[in-house]
Amino acid sequence: MLIINFSYDIIIAMEELDNNRQGAMPAKYRSKAQELTLITVRFALVFAIIFFMAATFVYGRSYFVKSAYKVAKSVSRVVPIIPVKDKYTFLLLGTDMLIDVNRTDSIIMVFVSVPDLRIDLLSIPRDLRVKTDGHGFQKINAVYTFEYIKTKSDTESIKKISREVAALTGAVIDYFVKVDLSGFEKIVDLFGGVEIDVEKNMTYDDNKQNLHIRLKKGLQTLNGRQALQYCRFRHDRLGDIGRMRRQQTFIKAMVAKAKEGKTLIRLPDIISGAMRFVSTDIDIKLLLALIGAFPEPSKITVHSQTVPGDYEYINSICYFKSVDDKLKKLVSDICSGEIIKIEAEKQKAELEKEKEKEKNKDKGNGKAK
Repeated sequence: MLIINFSYDIIIAMEELDNNRQGAMPAKYRSKAQELTLITVRFALVFAIIFFMAATFVYGRSYFVKSAYKVAKSVSRVVPIIPVKDKYTFLLLGTDMLIDVNRTDSIIMVFVSVPDLRIDLLSIPRDLRVKTDGHGFQKINAVYTFEYIKTKSDTESIKKISREVAALTGAVIDYFVKVDLSGFEKIVDLFGGVEIDVEKNMTYDDNKQNLHIRLKKGLQTLNGRQALQYCRFRHDRLGDIGRMRRQQTFIKAMVAKAKEGKTLIRLPDIISGAMRFVSTDIDIKLLLALIGAFPEPSKITVHSQTVPGDYEYINSICYFKSVDDKLKKLVSDICSGEIIKIEAEKQKAELEKEKEKEKNKDKGNGKAK
């Protein structure tokens, strides 16, 4: 509004200057073409001024935000107003509290890089084959189960699976967040639903689990109940791989929703409400500090990563077998930031490949003629 008012003042000043010019042609003697040319020139000049001011404002705001963050980091050494680290690793656990309190249905690692405004998601297949203490080789989602049976402690069971994931990936897990099915629904509803482009019609019934999925293909806003159906669906050709991809797609969509202006205003209320439905060792002050560390949420990017490996049957049981060295290399690249360079080089190679393909296609068309 300030820029518009200032621009209007410029037009008035230009009008007065034009009228006061010596030898200026009075407005009443100008032709329509001359008037139109004069108006066009004036508005072109005003537009150029507005553009320059807007560009200066945007650059200045970005510079101010970066400077303020540097100052805040210095202050945080005395008073913790922002995260003390630049990078964090979180472990998200989804449990099916309705049918089996002791089983982790979803295991997702979330890598947050504050300086890079970047979030990486790595889904751990629940059928991943691991060696457990006293139970031989099992699926990784059984780790939580065995520890809970032994200790009857939710906290100890979470710590156990956190250590297993850390050993498997080579990552240091800073914090965990565990949510059950009903809690997931309530959190999504607190956000006011999440927009998802459902890739196909999804229908499935399992009376034993009280699971009934009814979703139509297309872009739509899913409420908590529908979002849970979307994230749990795995009854297609891709099976659990497809389910993990949908869960990552959903997290990306939720982050996009959180970046919206109207959501940002409500974020403190949403967080305080969501904390009632999760088990976590994240301090609320750290959570708010993390949010404050991203002064420009619209610039945050979310990237999906997959565990290297494949499914295979061992003793008639279907497991996911990871390629351990490749998995640790992937996690190391994410934590070090090397993944950004790797992805950029990969994207460049793909673009060059596409250009080469187009060039060969054009040559082929030329020969045909």
